[in-house]
Amino acid sequence: MKKSFSIVLLIVLAFNIIGYTLLFLIMQSDAKKEMNRKIAKNEENEKIELLIFSENDFYANKDIKIVNEKEFIYKSSIYDIVKKELKDGKLYFWCINDTKETSLLKHFQNKQNNENPQKTKNINLKNLTIIAILQNASLPIIANHFHSLFDYNSNNYNSIILDKKSPPPKKFSS
Repeated sequence: MKKSFSIVLLIVLAFNIIGYTLLFLIMQSDAKKEMNRKIAKNEENEKIELLIFSENDFYANKDIKIVNEKEFIYKSSIYDIVKKELKDGKLYFWCINDTKETSLLKHFQNKQNNENPQKTKNINLKNLTIIAILQNASLPIIANHFHSLFDYNSNNYNSIILDKKSPPPKKFSS
């Protein structure tokens, strides 16, 4: 009884620490896959917006955060890029406002900001963490990371035995 209670308590504690972030990553991955599927099948053509930026302003604008080459955040909304062109120093983006992923991200940010009473000290760190999650996290990458952590068959073991066998040193007597 005590052992099972300890295991349940450990699982609840682990979920409280990392479970919400994992759940967010899974839901975000599903939202991205759904949007990519809709873009590939041209199901969202009526929602395509044309955003035009000068090339210099796009990369210097603080309202724009580039997530990856197919996604960026502009004025707190996530946009999935359908097509992009560079003409006469202007960037033309045909993109879709991904409202599902945006609301998911806002919910996650609210949850993160409400958990800690010292909000003002940690808001910048949390925003950087969220951006890092958006830029780097997808489930295959996470799975590969965990696989590499627990891969016991890796060749990282360096033997203390020398590769070249040599005879032992000879004793000299005087």
